[in-house]
Amino acid sequence: MTTLIPAQLHPEQHLTTEQVSEITGIAKPTFEGWRSRKNGGPKFTKPSPQIIRYKWADVKAWLDAGTVTSAA
Repeated sequence: MTTLIPAQLHPEQHLTTEQVSEITGIAKPTFEGWRSRKNGGPKFTKPSPQIIRYKWADVKAWLDAGTVTSAA
């Protein structure tokens, strides 16, 4: 599998769960759990019953929303 470099991704690029897992360091089953419980995780699309895709812009926005600037 090719290593993805976030700075080189286009905002509209669609990624698999495996690719998002690789970029974020969050295990694939965690994303699957968020989807099944319908809470947590970035927005995703489901073009068919067996295909899940995440738009890079949505993943980045989700990551940025969790950014903490202070421990207080």
